[in-house]
Amino acid sequence: MQFGISYYPELVHPDQWSRDLDNMAELGLEVLRMLDFAWAALEPREGEYDWDWLDKFMAMADERGMKTLLCTPTATPPAWLASQYPQIMLELRSGQRRPFGSRRDIDICSPIYRDYCAEIAQRMGERYGDHATIIGWQIDNEICGPEKAPPESHSPEATWRFRRWLREKYQTVDAVNKAWGLTFWNQAFSDWGEIITPRHDRVSRGWVIDHGEFYSDMVIEFAKVQYDVLRPIINRDQWINHNSTAMLDRGIDHAKLGQTLDNAGWDAYYNAANAGHGHQEDFTALVCDWLRSATGKPIKIMETGLGGRDCTPEYMDLLRRHGADLILFWHYRSHRGNVESEGSAVTDYNGEPLPARVDALKRVMEWNRNRPPQTVSIERQDAALVYSLGDARNDLHLDPYNRTPRPDYLDSVVHAYGPARAALGCMDVVNVGESVDGYKLVIVPGIRQMDHADAEPLIRFVKAGGTLIITAKAALCNRTAIFHEQPGSPLEEVTGVVCRTNQRLGPGAQVKFVDGPTCEVHTQIDRMDTWRGEVLAHFVGGELDGHPAVLHRPVGKGHVFYSAAGGMDIMANILPTALATAGLQHRTHEDTTQTRLD
Repeated sequence: MQFGISYYPELVHPDQWSRDLDNMAELGLEVLRMLDFAWAALEPREGEYDWDWLDKFMAMADERGMKTLLCTPTATPPAWLASQYPQIMLELRSGQRRPFGSRRDIDICSPIYRDYCAEIAQRMGERYGDHATIIGWQIDNEICGPEKAPPESHSPEATWRFRRWLREKYQTVDAVNKAWGLTFWNQAFSDWGEIITPRHDRVSRGWVIDHGEFYSDMVIEFAKVQYDVLRPIINRDQWINHNSTAMLDRGIDHAKLGQTLDNAGWDAYYNAANAGHGHQEDFTALVCDWLRSATGKPIKIMETGLGGRDCTPEYMDLLRRHGADLILFWHYRSHRGNVESEGSAVTDYNGEPLPARVDALKRVMEWNRNRPPQTVSIERQDAALVYSLGDARNDLHLDPYNRTPRPDYLDSVVHAYGPARAALGCMDVVNVGESVDGYKLVIVPGIRQMDHADAEPLIRFVKAGGTLIITAKAALCNRTAIFHEQPGSPLEEVTGVVCRTNQRLGPGAQVKFVDGPTCEVHTQIDRMDTWRGEVLAHFVGGELDGHPAVLHRPVGKGHVFYSAAGGMDIMANILPTALATAGLQHRTHEDTTQTRLD
């Protein structure tokens, strides 16, 4: 495993570069990540470039055997660009343009901004594409929408691209009206030019879900503009990726982004993936599993912290076991002004190392030196979790008139994934509707949005001998949140369950296993009006007292476990029987570590 750190030579007097590089090398840091906010330092005025300072720094790094990772600096446009072309700045729901002065406030749909980003990427690639120190390139920085605002863009350019995206998907305006259920409230469109971006949360669920998918596609398209410029002109041994962030709570398809580039990278701060839900280790592992299984390659941790639980051997080992082969810390030297000047860093403002941070780094480096030689395994796992980006996108835009509190989709995911990870270690993650052929165990946690076509791979999997675990809510509506006439009908062939209504979570609901424990309910519930199969548990208390809560039934050559409620304890009590039917064994932490590594 390689370790490195972010460094900002443009903020440090050149007389101090040598000392900093020597200290970093002495700590065992091998890779320097640079330039993510250096556009004005490289191009202080349009068309005028200053490479001298960077040439000198790169030569000094090369002298010490240090490797470098260059970022394209397009997350923050220089003032000359924003002042000449204010239309590159993001337009919010209110119609207000974000002013210059922060990061991620540009409109990724702007052709002007895309053109300038391609140009700076090309200039960098032409100059440094064969530089001996460079191992890789990072495109932009944390593309996930504006700061402190939904991941959206509402400019005329974004609106035009949204209409074009919809026309490619639906072909006709009538098909859009039907998909979004726009007849109610007299919202139906009659022409493409009438369709706008959704500017509030009371519009159709399908409208905001589709717009979330559109924006995710724009993120990937924006990154690919720079990728397509860089890839032909840099050394083939240099890889290109992105440092994804806001992994599960902004509806961005980071796995698809990783597939579009050379590999997947993300900023794995200890609390970065959990979106306020707790279960930090489980969410971190889930994201690593998602990116690793989507790309079939080891993943890169482009940033993580130097304080708290981030910079510990235990956290490094978690990242390694779930697919990371490079970990970069943020960052080496405290800078003295502007923003983020109080983040975790190895040194003080004068470049003097801080003992506590140095000690933490040394513990990690010692752990890495003392590990037996191992390479990250990227082999296909025995078990997979099915993930629904549509459900995550829907939860970004909760109806403000719906006053019934409910846990959201990510709760369902982690309450299923956590116990499964404890039992199996690494898992693969596949998108809803994708093939799951060849797995032994597949878990479908709380996917409300499922078309009949999405259920076909799951039905085929079970009939061929697989073991399937499904938790509520299951196939409540289609991909654009239009309720099925019979909730759960896409999966009825395997679950044997018929529901008539969208049951809300009642107070005090618990699940009692036959001759087993009583477990708390933490996620959405389904009310089974009719069912077929062996009842493994019943509801206790609440509106559904006495109703079946967990079923098991053989289907074809396989087995289905259906839970009308979710919770970690519920999943933990389903797993032993499910693992047995799948021919899998519960692994200890140590067993998982060794069997998943080559």
